[in-house]
Amino acid sequence: MSDLPLRVAWIGGPSLGGGVGGFCRQLVHSLLEAGVDLTVLSSNTLDDFDETMGSNGKRATLISHPPAWEWNRWYSRLPLTTFISSFWCRRRAYSHIVRAMRQAHKIKPFDVIVQFSQIELFELRKHLYELPPVLLFPCVHAAGELRWHRKESDMALRTESRLRHYLVRANLMQRAYLQKKCCNAVHGVIGMSHRFNELLSMDYGVKSENQTVLYQPIDLVQTLQKPTTDESDRQDFARKEDRLKLLFVGRISVRKGLEMLVELSRRLDDLADKLSLTILGGASFWSDYTRVLDDLNPRIAQYIGAKCHAEACQWMADSDVLLVPSHYEPGGIVVAEALELGTLIVASDEVGSAEPLPHTVCRKFRSGNMDEFEAQVRRLIAELPTQRHRMREWARQAARDCFAPEKLQSKLLRILETAVARKPIGSVDSWFEK
Repeated sequence: MSDLPLRVAWIGGPSLGGGVGGFCRQLVHSLLEAGVDLTVLSSNTLDDFDETMGSNGKRATLISHPPAWEWNRWYSRLPLTTFISSFWCRRRAYSHIVRAMRQAHKIKPFDVIVQFSQIELFELRKHLYELPPVLLFPCVHAAGELRWHRKESDMALRTESRLRHYLVRANLMQRAYLQKKCCNAVHGVIGMSHRFNELLSMDYGVKSENQTVLYQPIDLVQTLQKPTTDESDRQDFARKEDRLKLLFVGRISVRKGLEMLVELSRRLDDLADKLSLTILGGASFWSDYTRVLDDLNPRIAQYIGAKCHAEACQWMADSDVLLVPSHYEPGGIVVAEALELGTLIVASDEVGSAEPLPHTVCRKFRSGNMDEFEAQVRRLIAELPTQRHRMREWARQAARDCFAPEKLQSKLLRILETAVARKPIGSVDSWFEK
């Protein structure tokens, strides 16, 4: 390898808060702290990027092309038009970013290119021959969403119109077709979990030698932000000191296992005086399951809608157990955040970020198995009253052991260096497991 810093083009927009944008921010921070010569190509404006990255962002080069898209216009007032218009606007912005990246590469060549979150390469695919190794780092894949979109049609149609539902279906089918070609055209794919990589292999035929895993790094210092002004619901929740607090944080949409939360609220009715269940989140542009939550048992459960990241973290800090019953969950970013805040986990075996966690802090059940889900919740809440303080410390330690930024930073660098050497990135996992 050259003594010069690794020159990396990173396609993807970091943002404040959690979710995919927060994950991107943490990875960009890691690369900058490692001394990489980083060019970030994204839809961020310069002001947004500076606010998101802080002083560390000055060490990166930003090539920006914000989409010309705004809320409260004719194209963004309904979920369906918002979904369609935002996609095509991002698509045009991506074309500008690809042209800018190719021009920057001609002036000063990159060593490796990483495309974060999005799998589709669009016109970039026809230029791969003139570029350095390209790695995809997706957070979800269309074939996985499509599988559950088909299985859960009846639930979705409780809220969604048939027109919206089947247009989304067609979009997912088209994207799955495109993504399969893209995954097999690049040098390799970085998955958020081993399970995600298994699904990519099954659905898209990606070879294991061209895959590696990188879990989400967690900001161990800034996860818990200052509470926001609108806290009435949370404070009422926190005052119930005599009750154990169960929490769900996530999208109220396809493949999240929401029907299992509804059923759990009914099965735990005998514990109505001992625990509460709060569901926090909003629907996405393209999938809305809010009507499913109409069937929650009101003696135990409440749905409070979407909250900002700071409030969601505060809710997690005040809770005892985070429930993650997803049927498909490549990462599950919220798991790492909850652990750092001392919250224990009950998750399905499809939740990627739960893979490395010990039984002491994360109780797992087979995806879709309602009896196992209930049993694991009951066992954990039976242990909590006498071991709450100790178990919270175990949770924080697990977050440090599994998701510490410095640990994952070294692996990310190894992945990039392996790609630059044009070697299969699948060897990185076995190297780190030694």
